[in-house]
Amino acid sequence: MALQGVRILEERNIAKYGNPLGPTADQLYAKYGSWEKVSDASMRTSYAVDRELSLEYRPCPV
Repeated sequence: MALQGVRILEERNIAKYGNPLGPTADQLYAKYGSWEKVSDASMRTSYAVDRELSLEYRPCPV
C-alpha cells in the first residue's frame, strides 16, 4: 500500500480510537462486554469487504 493510503487509514484510526493501529483489546472489551463476544465479533465476515476482494461470501459457522 502506498504511504499516502497508510497515512489516511492511520489518521482515521487516530480520530476514531486514539491509536494509529486501531482499537486496543481494552477498547474492544469495553465495547462488547466479554472476551467471548470480542472473539465472536472478530470472526464475523463483511459482505461488502468480501465483494470488494472477490471472495465468496460464507457466513461463519457458529
